[in-house]
Amino acid sequence: MKQASCVPFFHRMIATVGFIGYSPVAPGTMGSLAIALVFLLLPPYLSIWPQVVGLLILFALAVWSAQAMAAAHEQATAGKIDPQEVVIDEVMGMAVTLAFLPLNFKTIGLGFLLFRIFDVAKPFPARRFEKLPGGWGIVMDDVAAGIYANLGLRMIFNILS
Repeated sequence: MKQASCVPFFHRMIATVGFIGYSPVAPGTMGSLAIALVFLLLPPYLSIWPQVVGLLILFALAVWSAQAMAAAHEQATAGKIDPQEVVIDEVMGMAVTLAFLPLNFKTIGLGFLLFRIFDVAKPFPARRFEKLPGGWGIVMDDVAAGIYANLGLRMIFNILS
């Protein structure tokens, strides 16, 4: 894409999650799926503090790189500021979805489905977060969808146990 060429390589690599965001088919879903597969490789139980630190670092990288891509994209598209190739926000949303839960195939698979549903539906107040400026708006609606999905997972597991 021409508008992304003025964005530094490092920003593009992070914002598109290793260029997965340039997938011609459902780039957001592909970004979510990629991180779900990564979560399958992690130990089933992670300590709280590494998760908190990891979420904070991921959040900072997501907002920072999404902002760079959004600024270039906005100039090239006369105001549309959420480029579809930016999928780091989906990675952030999936990380929030699975935060502080056991990482196994059932949790990750159901978390992936719930996150995609909430990300598309954008229930209140997720849609409002999209109106935040630049990278904040790109990332925060997915964080909200991740919170809904995390709570949904917890409710389902509590009902089934």
